[in-house]
Amino acid sequence: RIDPNKTNDRFYIPQEEINIHYENRDFELGISDMTFTKKNRRYSYRIQGDRNNWQEISPDLMTIFVNNLGIGRHVFEVRSTNDAGEWKKPELSLSINIIPPFWLTNWFIALITLLGLSGFTFISYKITGFYYRSRIQKLESDKKVQAERERLSRDLHDSLGTQLSIILRHLEHVEPSVSGESTTRLTAAKKTAHHTIRQMRESLWALKKEKIHLSAFTDRMKELAKRSLEGTGIILRDDINIRRDIRIEPIEMLHILRIVHEAVGNAIKYSEAQTLTLKVISELRGGWSICVSDDGVGFNVDKVYGDESYGLTHMYKRAEEINAKVEIRSTPEAGTKICVMMNGA
Repeated sequence: RIDPNKTNDRFYIPQEEINIHYENRDFELGISDMTFTKKNRRYSYRIQGDRNNWQEISPDLMTIFVNNLGIGRHVFEVRSTNDAGEWKKPELSLSINIIPPFWLTNWFIALITLLGLSGFTFISYKITGFYYRSRIQKLESDKKVQAERERLSRDLHDSLGTQLSIILRHLEHVEPSVSGESTTRLTAAKKTAHHTIRQMRESLWALKKEKIHLSAFTDRMKELAKRSLEGTGIILRDDINIRRDIRIEPIEMLHILRIVHEAVGNAIKYSEAQTLTLKVISELRGGWSICVSDDGVGFNVDKVYGDESYGLTHMYKRAEEINAKVEIRSTPEAGTKICVMMNGA
């Protein structure tokens, strides 16, 4: 009985399952022994999923008061003793489903997630837009302002626009769902959101720095590669030989980060490699270089580049914008090596 003042709130047993709203989860259950032989007989009950221990019932009262039962399905069981005073197996089993409030339902959680990501997207856009506008204003007196505008715009599109479109597409599928499938889609959307945040932070990290030493930049790239390879089974190795710890311009860092990110991503998706090596060399005189190589299946560079591979094309364009050179070497079944060479390396 949920409310003694409402006759339609009474449930009678036997019944396979009763549904009780969250607000009415304080209720009472009355038990009757239909054999009318309850003298000297003992009774006990338990609620699996919430109160798993058996508790005795007063044979004179035969009423169980249930308070603050948790949300979800529970199994209510009752047992009694036999003539010898031994407990028998449960003689009564009833499923009780506590219906959650709307703010704990799947559709509401999906809606809140959508609103939260939309808010994050709006704030991120405003923050990055403010920073980029400030950056552009400082370059107004420079003839390179137009090229800088295009670079900043491309980075916004590559690292923020595309990934946020994926997030919204996931959430559009999740929003009307109230089944267990919504959990999987929400998880996928959250992973995409986290990936977007990381890429945006990498861009902002590079742009906010005035200059950074090659050794610190190398540590950053190793961290990026290690994080990208998590869960892939690919082992990361490094070969670092920095004899001259030069300082790198922010725009150079940004483009090289994107090239390395693309190289690592391609290795994960296509190479079937066991190991991936990050190699950084800086000579006492002359330039310096960064290489990403793998021991995977390799590919025909001329054929892939001829098929208008946007990833490879963007590598070359990014290198050109910082007066660097990209060299891609790959042989089928013999692995791939992508190098970025700076200042005559």
